[in-house]
Amino acid sequence: MDNVEDYTEAAQVAQFFQYKALAEGYSYRMWDWYSALFLWKASSPSPTFRGALYDTFLETNGGYWGWRDGFGGGSHVRIVLNQKDWTIHVINSLPIQANIVSCEWRAYSLQGKELGGEIANMPILVHGNSVHRIKHISPSWVGGTRSSPLAESYGVQDVVLYKLQLVFKPHHRIGIETYTNRYFLTDPTREDSQSRLSLLGVLRKFYTVNVDASCHLRSKDSIECVIKNSSRNATAIMSKLSLVYSQTTRLGISREIRVLPTSFTSNYIPLLPGETHKVALTALANFDFICSKQGQAAIEGRGVLSLKLDGWNVEATMQTVLCMSPNEAATQQ
Repeated sequence: MDNVEDYTEAAQVAQFFQYKALAEGYSYRMWDWYSALFLWKASSPSPTFRGALYDTFLETNGGYWGWRDGFGGGSHVRIVLNQKDWTIHVINSLPIQANIVSCEWRAYSLQGKELGGEIANMPILVHGNSVHRIKHISPSWVGGTRSSPLAESYGVQDVVLYKLQLVFKPHHRIGIETYTNRYFLTDPTREDSQSRLSLLGVLRKFYTVNVDASCHLRSKDSIECVIKNSSRNATAIMSKLSLVYSQTTRLGISREIRVLPTSFTSNYIPLLPGETHKVALTALANFDFICSKQGQAAIEGRGVLSLKLDGWNVEATMQTVLCMSPNEAATQQ
């Protein structure tokens, strides 16, 4: 930790992992041990680095997004990894059954190299209000390279990104849906495996990445963005999105002001090299988005809208929100 910014960013990553684990632990046993879950201090009466889910200005933080991620981001059917016994399970929190079309897991180094993976035998039927065990997997360290060159060169324990993907067909809707879950994990065979995430700090200091964004206006209060990790050899950790507008003060100084509260379909997003992710934003404040003469989205009487991107090891950038997507623009031409 070199400064306060490092400390606060680390606190957000830590509480993301903490609340995600709490939510998944509850979900895994909610028909066996638990009848409800109570979250204490969801909002803090004073400034704090972690514990609360949002700040004084209603901006959500790592705890909120870890909590939401642990509950599947709104998906009632989701795939989880039991980090104690390395078993994969499908949770179906709907009272009706779901058909699982495919289920796979992949392990990657933080440089994006695939270390292993497997596709489970399908299809299977998961009954409503149940947890279905899919399989046991072996940690990627077993029988393979015990440490990546990046971890060895800095003398820290390796961290592996596990990506679990589930394709299922819910009986109450037409079509199929996809759910993806991710974990940053250390070697479970080592006694000091808990919370040894120093390699994440290495990436923050020496291997920052650029995450590109393409955003366009969908309605008077909603925006759609596609973000992409443009790096070829580094994972973007906890890519964080904020909606801002530019405003010029009386002294002629330009500044960016956050649009709050804003709802995101996802945030604090890990991205493998070359991976893309779609995010929808909705402004909950009393703002109407308009289209300026320059083809840029703006808030009337305030300023041009931009998406701010940063994260644990993500270079801070600003991307102007356009009135229409590239495809829509090409169609009109």
